[in-house]
Amino acid sequence: MAYIIFFCTLTIGFLITKFWKKIEGTFKIINEITSYIAIFAVSICSIIFFIAGLEADQRISLIEPLKPLLTKNLHDELTSLLTGKRLGSLIMWSAVFYIPATSQLSINYLIYRRRYEKVKAKLDNDPISAFEKIFKTHLEDLSTYASLPNTARVSLYRKELNNHFRCIARHSETPAYDRNPKRLYKMEGVLYKAWHQPNFVDNALPCPTQDATVYIDYQVNTLGLSRSTASQLTMKARSYHATVLRSASGGAQAILLYEDTKPGAFNSETCTKLSSKSRHKRIITILDAAASHLVPLNQSAKEGL
Repeated sequence: MAYIIFFCTLTIGFLITKFWKKIEGTFKIINEITSYIAIFAVSICSIIFFIAGLEADQRISLIEPLKPLLTKNLHDELTSLLTGKRLGSLIMWSAVFYIPATSQLSINYLIYRRRYEKVKAKLDNDPISAFEKIFKTHLEDLSTYASLPNTARVSLYRKELNNHFRCIARHSETPAYDRNPKRLYKMEGVLYKAWHQPNFVDNALPCPTQDATVYIDYQVNTLGLSRSTASQLTMKARSYHATVLRSASGGAQAILLYEDTKPGAFNSETCTKLSSKSRHKRIITILDAAASHLVPLNQSAKEGL
């Protein structure tokens, strides 16, 4: 009987582990409840197995301290259970519960181990994507706090090797502006200005729809962007506001760049909100914690650094 139960338990455990991805949503609550039951069952069964390994007089001595608290019938029942033939039945039924309980815990271990390896592989192979959602949430919070319109966008640029920046997160209510490019940016244009001029603001860019040449010339001559890059800008902002983020040691490590297609978008009140130290500190903390995962050297080499 025990062998049949053991074989069935292993089979069920294998099937659950194999098809867990499909049934995870359905059995999430059930799995959580059975996990607590399994921990309780393993604990009780372990105690029973320990007691069974003692000599008869040792087993009786375990309940002697409880004698004043027990009725005579209950005391006699426990004594009979721990010393008579019924102890064998107790051990058998304990084994029946112990096997599926340990199997349940083993299944949980395999599930969470697989999740851990999946997350670790993602961090090793594509660390930017792994952290992008975290940073994006904080950028969305900044946008909401400052009441930025759908004509605006906020991007987080992290300083990389050889004076390049990587856009590791971006947020905009407009889908066309919300896309995060998987490439590096040279330190030029507004990024150069922001890196060397904390709290950089420019609200007076020309209208690109009226005269594209004038707009490109402004990007090149005033902001220092290369002409080829200026002509390929997907978001033709008319207002910029940028803040340098510094690590706990005081070193500059990233730029928060705000763009808006409307002129005069970043007045003093808006800039004050966008410079919220508490919200910046959260982003800096995550940047410091993620430093060892972001942009491995081999990935940077593949991108031409």
